[in-house]
Amino acid sequence: MRSLLNRHEIDALLPGVPGWRVDRSVRLERSWSFSGLEAAAAFLRRLDGLSLGREDVTLSGSSVRVLLGASGGLLRADFALARKISAAARPPR
Repeated sequence: MRSLLNRHEIDALLPGVPGWRVDRSVRLERSWSFSGLEAAAAFLRRLDGLSLGREDVTLSGSSVRVLLGASGGLLRADFALARKISAAARPPR
């Protein structure tokens, strides 16, 4: 069983996921704004296959918000997923 991280562990891992923050529910959160709906949708397509649930991603106009973490805490896997999502946010060359 994977154990939840304590606050010290979370604080140590957070610099490794620039732009992400820990919300009051102890979940990782990050938002992106895009130039339009098409760009936001392209980002969402790049997230396919990253094990995100519908409740984890919110699309509002040209903005996308992602929340990661089980209610009540975070796992190391949440930080690994945050790094993958951040990489997907960069447009392909």
